[in-house]
Amino acid sequence: VLMNSVLEGDGVASEIAVVENCHLLGSWRIGRGAFCSGVRSKLGDCLRVPDNLAVQEMVVSSVERYPESHGLVVTIVGVNDDIAQRFDKGGTFLNQPWSVVMSAANLGVSDLWATDEPHDLAHARLFPFPCRGVEDLWMLRDTLQLTVSEAESWKAARRISLREAVRSVDAKAEFRWRHDLAFQVDAMRLQVVLAERRDEDLTKVYEACAQQERWEIFAVLDRIVSSPDSSTDVVGRGLAHIAEALAAFAGPEGGLRSGPARNAEFAAAFPGLKGTHRERQAAVSRLAEVRDRWLRDADGSSRKGRADAIIRAARHYEGAAAVLIQKACETAVDFITLQAWIEPKAMVDIGSRVQVDA
Repeated sequence: VLMNSVLEGDGVASEIAVVENCHLLGSWRIGRGAFCSGVRSKLGDCLRVPDNLAVQEMVVSSVERYPESHGLVVTIVGVNDDIAQRFDKGGTFLNQPWSVVMSAANLGVSDLWATDEPHDLAHARLFPFPCRGVEDLWMLRDTLQLTVSEAESWKAARRISLREAVRSVDAKAEFRWRHDLAFQVDAMRLQVVLAERRDEDLTKVYEACAQQERWEIFAVLDRIVSSPDSSTDVVGRGLAHIAEALAAFAGPEGGLRSGPARNAEFAAAFPGLKGTHRERQAAVSRLAEVRDRWLRDADGSSRKGRADAIIRAARHYEGAAAVLIQKACETAVDFITLQAWIEPKAMVDIGSRVQVDA
């Protein structure tokens, strides 16, 4: 199951695994029955999660024991662990008895728990805060044995428990990360849909960007239409999609999207759209420059005035797309040839009836 995530590189995830709100790079591996959530830092580069383990990276701030602290923490548990079970009463960690893990890593009770708190997984001070890097993820190794220096480094680190991490999670930062990641996913989807000429409706993407005021969506679309790999039809569709995005930002206050597109600044770029690739790139840049200036100038206007400026820009992008549609139609002569299939002697008289089977 994959939800709101960007997966890059040559990684592999098991079909029976869950990856959510992650950005993974390199040769990552997600094992069978594993759960991976929120991984966003350098940990996402070549991350390896063994079978049946759950890894979650989150922003934590103002932990009770460290009130001025703020940073990322990575929690690692087994999917079958009971976090409330005492370690010496059948409790497990990483799906193994505590005695096995503590012996392999050379850990004592005092390394993990304070004397006045429950000795269970929820209260075990296992996770360095903030996470220093892959050296803190020894729990993901095939073998849990630590060298003397590794054990000393880990024990000396400021560590928090699963309970502390969950209670002190920075919800605002977490939601911001999820929204930012969702935008990355949408941007990649735009690239694929337009470049590969897929028949998909992207209106919801533009409406979401407008709702969150993600103006950077226009930079994404500009890159697509100015790419040297984009042919005439892709550029034309991309310009139409910029108009669609502008209309979403204008909302109902902008009025009708159909209308004149004769502003001299925008119109000056139209001829270049039918020229060479370099001329087309310059024209696209010119359109974006005028568009952005219009939006900046309208930023201090009333909501109605701002929406009116945005929808006017949308009309001019519709006009620009029409120029590319015309150019595409003009190429028909390059692919269609007319041949006289009927010799003059086979012509029938006017008024005659002819039946043709095909």
